[in-house]
Amino acid sequence: METSTEFQVVEIKKEVRAILAELNVALSFLDKAGKTSDKQRQRQLIRYAQIVHQSVLRLQPTLPVAGLDQTRITIGLLKIRAGLKCHGITVPRSL
Repeated sequence: METSTEFQVVEIKKEVRAILAELNVALSFLDKAGKTSDKQRQRQLIRYAQIVHQSVLRLQPTLPVAGLDQTRITIGLLKIRAGLKCHGITVPRSL
């Protein structure tokens, strides 16, 4: 039974790392969207950030995370939300 619990903890940590990586990629895409003059590319980059934001919001309630991991995810979501707002896109804080 102990092995199963350890396995679950490792899986949760992997999921958290993957979510944080996606949030960071979305933030870099928003940064690139602000620097490009190609409107189509800008829309694609912004849309990707929206998709990441929405996906993480959907996943968040199912992940048993707390403490520092939860704080990092929340901060990433808030940064993406602020970046999207700079591009005139409003997204919900929660689903």
